[in-house]
Amino acid sequence: MSGYDAYFGNYAVVEETGQVSHTIVGSISPGNVGMTVLRNLRVDENKLTIQLETTTTEEEPITRTLTWKRIS
Repeated sequence: MSGYDAYFGNYAVVEETGQVSHTIVGSISPGNVGMTVLRNLRVDENKLTIQLETTTTEEEPITRTLTWKRIS
């Protein structure tokens, strides 16, 4: 959706590969429902980072990064 993506569902950590597996239950892109996708996962102390190597609509490579930090 114009560079934005949102979904929810179930997940499992794949420790052997350092990835997280998401099974999509709901999404703003209905065609994604039911898919299982892998994302790179890294935990450093109080910070969780999930990354996805993908491309723009112009086929330029990019890395999408989500970062969460524990504050308490």
